[in-house]
Amino acid sequence: MFISAQPTDTAWMIAHAELRLYAARNPAMREGLIAMKEQMGAAIAEVLTAALDRVGARLTVPLDQAFDVLHGVYEHGALSAIIDGVRADEERGARLAAVLRAMITTECAC
Repeated sequence: MFISAQPTDTAWMIAHAELRLYAARNPAMREGLIAMKEQMGAAIAEVLTAALDRVGARLTVPLDQAFDVLHGVYEHGALSAIIDGVRADEERGARLAAVLRAMITTECAC
């Protein structure tokens, strides 16, 4: 479901990657990109936290680290799909789900 809600336009994905590279080379661009990442992270954190609470689970790593890992897996998969000339949404979704499951436990942190 998450993957299907994401932009699939190749031009958008490439522009996003280029924007990140440009910000890496140009410090003046970093503040805006960081703010955008923080907004996106907060929205995803809210949904993820609510979902985990609903099923009585918790992350085994700090939320910001989980977000960075999931974001990396998503972006790598999206760019790889473009390069490979495929649209492997199900595979990317399965990969994201597997990584997320690896960072979740239902054991009490008491």
